[in-house]
Amino acid sequence: MNLKSGHYFSTSGTGAVLWSLIEGGASDAQAAAVLAAAYMTSEFEIAAEIAIFGDALLLHELVEATDSEDVTWSGAAMDFRGVWSAPVLEAFTDMEDLLTLDPIHDVAESGWPTQRPVGDAP
Repeated sequence: MNLKSGHYFSTSGTGAVLWSLIEGGASDAQAAAVLAAAYMTSEFEIAAEIAIFGDALLLHELVEATDSEDVTWSGAAMDFRGVWSAPVLEAFTDMEDLLTLDPIHDVAESGWPTQRPVGDAP
């Protein structure tokens, strides 16, 4: 969830597996190598799909770019099963107004969850 934008997210395909590698500190190249071996798929194909997924994460400010030289990854073995499918980030904006509402300052006299009309002073 990005509290600044009010958007929340889900992944499909191998997004959850890739997210666990990202959380573990794996670089794109390390993740591609691990996933290619686990899913017996082309490392080149996986690297391209990781780049697309990574761009979506950056666009939605869910991760920050780092120097790959600064990345430390334990390389712990992970047990994957199934067939490779591209990781997909799904963004949801339907609750943006509620998630970005400041419940202390942006509410009407009646209280939460009634938002103060635009232009009314606190």
